[in-house]
Amino acid sequence: MPYSEPSPDLLLRDRALAHTSCGVTIADVRQTDVPLIYVNEAFLNMTGYLEGDVLGRNCRFLQGQEREQSARGELRRALESGSDCRVVLRNYRQDGTAFWNELTMSPVRSDVGTLTHFIGVQTVVTEREEAWRERARLVSRLREVNRQLEDFAHTVSHDLRAPLRAIRNAAQMLQQDVPELDEKAQYLIDVLVHRSQRLGLMVKGILQYSQVSQDELNLRPVAMDHLVADVLDLLDPGSSFRIEVSEDLPTINGDPSLLSQIFQNLIGNALQHHPGPQGTVTVRWGEEEGHWRFEVEDDGAGIPADQRSAIFKTFTTVGETESHRGADASPDLGPSGMGLSIVRRAVERLGGEVVVEDGATGGARFCVLLPQRSASGADAARAASS
Repeated sequence: MPYSEPSPDLLLRDRALAHTSCGVTIADVRQTDVPLIYVNEAFLNMTGYLEGDVLGRNCRFLQGQEREQSARGELRRALESGSDCRVVLRNYRQDGTAFWNELTMSPVRSDVGTLTHFIGVQTVVTEREEAWRERARLVSRLREVNRQLEDFAHTVSHDLRAPLRAIRNAAQMLQQDVPELDEKAQYLIDVLVHRSQRLGLMVKGILQYSQVSQDELNLRPVAMDHLVADVLDLLDPGSSFRIEVSEDLPTINGDPSLLSQIFQNLIGNALQHHPGPQGTVTVRWGEEEGHWRFEVEDDGAGIPADQRSAIFKTFTTVGETESHRGADASPDLGPSGMGLSIVRRAVERLGGEVVVEDGATGGARFCVLLPQRSASGADAARAASS
């Protein structure tokens, strides 16, 4: 048969295969052990082998002694079924150095549909895979540390509550049973009672913060009008405070427990910090660039601009007042300093942010931005967080 020059299309194809940066291999499934019959230059550069070292061999030799890789099972099933597959394998170069290889394998069939070859396209992904595995190790370690911290928080909460109650009860019994105590002694006992109460609130806050940080997200549709109504019923602000809530609060996809913590602490914070016996707290909502915007605003004393960055830190209180705490309360009681820390952590877990601004009447306005999620978006967020 007379020799004929290869067609321009074939020459272009050969040059493309020879010069692509990806390793390209062709294996013949009609022969025993499916040997390689073609490798391009990039494959040889990737592995350090010469062409004569690899042709006629099954490409499993690249895996060295690591024959238990789970990806090998996927390759085997693809070969048996004649289907496409993509796997990541730990391979070894000719000099023994290891690298991670992403292999995409595709079947080639004859005109009558018979499987004849497999084409493999291979890319070195060592940096990506090692970064991913390091991230997986760090995430696993972080989960373990978080579990230990959660256990510690529960232990501290349990071990401290009992002695705190005992101290408070003993001091109160002393007040009741020894009426002849002088004014200074009565004051010191009063301080002891209220400081034990505050420490109890701090312990409770630590446990709540731990739960907000650790509990698995339960994202589902939440009717915000019902949630805010339940929060107000729980807080029971009384007749001296007017609570104004915008109509038609939306139903959003979120975690009901976290959302409840956010509004309990924001509204409760507004009530507790208010300087007078009467006031107004307003709850509003809106939409802003793919986010729900919720506002909790009061007509109290406000928060100085230079203190706003600190209020979300744990055990930080600003503008403590006495009027709403009751006439018989010690100046030392006050809030636990955990409420706004819990708010920030809960908002962050929902993928949002919280900021504080000046209120319209001089008080404080807390603005919570939460991403608008579809049902499928909520499912994706749940999967990412688990």
